[in-house]
Amino acid sequence: MRKIRNFFYYLFYKYYLFQVRIGNADVASFFSTLIITFISFLYVAIIFMIIVFFIIPQSNINVNPKFGIVILIIFFIPFYFLFLFKSKYKEIIKIQQSNHKNNIWPILLPMLAFILINVCWILKMFQNQGKI
Repeated sequence: MRKIRNFFYYLFYKYYLFQVRIGNADVASFFSTLIITFISFLYVAIIFMIIVFFIIPQSNINVNPKFGIVILIIFFIPFYFLFLFKSKYKEIIKIQQSNHKNNIWPILLPMLAFILINVCWILKMFQNQGKI
């Protein structure tokens, strides 16, 4: 559990630095939390798409668009308490400044999510056309 938390701290710090570098220093902690929330949501959406499209494709599941907003809020709440509550982000920044890890994971995670979500809908399109 500690490794996962440290990994999220590392991601938060790297996204925080990114926000500061592009000029959003005043809201960098909030937007860093939103980035991590959105990436987590994308991975849950990918899992949901795989289940609905390929594992149980004959089911008639109708999902209300508001369901996605509820899931985003459910994801945001723990990240809020992990990073922002009682200015915890200041402590995270102090701890992470001494770590000189590379930038591969903060770049790779969103790219992989974007690629996977596009692969899912493209495969579903081919499946609907009868090519798979």
